[in-house]
Amino acid sequence: MIVSASEKTRDQLFWALSACGIRVYQCCKTESGLRHILAQGGEGLAIVAGRVPAGLIEGLLWDYGDRLRLLVLSSDAPAYSQDPDRLCYMPLPVSARQVADAVAAMLRQSGFSGALGKRRENVEAAKAILMRRRGMTEPEAHHFLQQYAMNHGEKMADVADALLRRYGE
Repeated sequence: MIVSASEKTRDQLFWALSACGIRVYQCCKTESGLRHILAQGGEGLAIVAGRVPAGLIEGLLWDYGDRLRLLVLSSDAPAYSQDPDRLCYMPLPVSARQVADAVAAMLRQSGFSGALGKRRENVEAAKAILMRRRGMTEPEAHHFLQQYAMNHGEKMADVADALLRRYGE
């Protein structure tokens, strides 16, 4: 996930990571956008680029630390404690290669890269089941999983896993 108020920065990071073979699943421009993604079961590595408001990093790690790793790209000196397992700070300016190398290292260390792909595949498979069994369109199936997860306080990926276990398709 890439978080930056600047569309230009988001685009540059997206293309730099894609060129290095690193898949970017989501881009957003605000903390609330990132929190929305995480509230729907998102997890993985978020790159926060630009000015970092006071308390943002600590709040994100406190709320989502078990399923979130942060790479902070900022010219501001870090005003938060470094946590090598969950947080990496890189002062600007940095090259695209340096960012890609840091992302790859954090993904390897956390083990998220394989797990994220599998969870996303399970959500897609669960949507396919709903489309076949209930005659839903893909957006309807996605909305159904999303609403069910939100109404039951679960991650969308966990709802998808349960659906796959039940129908075993």
